[in-house]
Amino acid sequence: MEKPTTVPLSVMVGQGNLFLAQDKEYQIIPLKLKYVSEFLEDQISIGGQLFNLADKDSKDKVEKWIPRVIKHNDKEITLQDLMNHDWDLSDLKRLWKDVLDISG
Repeated sequence: MEKPTTVPLSVMVGQGNLFLAQDKEYQIIPLKLKYVSEFLEDQISIGGQLFNLADKDSKDKVEKWIPRVIKHNDKEITLQDLMNHDWDLSDLKRLWKDVLDISG
């Protein structure tokens, strides 16, 4: 029998989960149901992040989604903010994976 997984209250009430990258703490926001189709249409890669940053169209889509799914110090942030925080490709890959994990 599989052990039940506990869901933090912050996730249940839509406040997100703690995410650590480059010695900074962030809050991940679960993907809202109203955005699922749009997220799928934008084809954000949850694997290799080079594909998300390879061209202007893909990068623009990442720019659109970052403020919807992650905050720093309770403030919306941008892809440029993540670059300024010295994120690497593996941080971005973990972000997308964690967003989908906490979104269900």
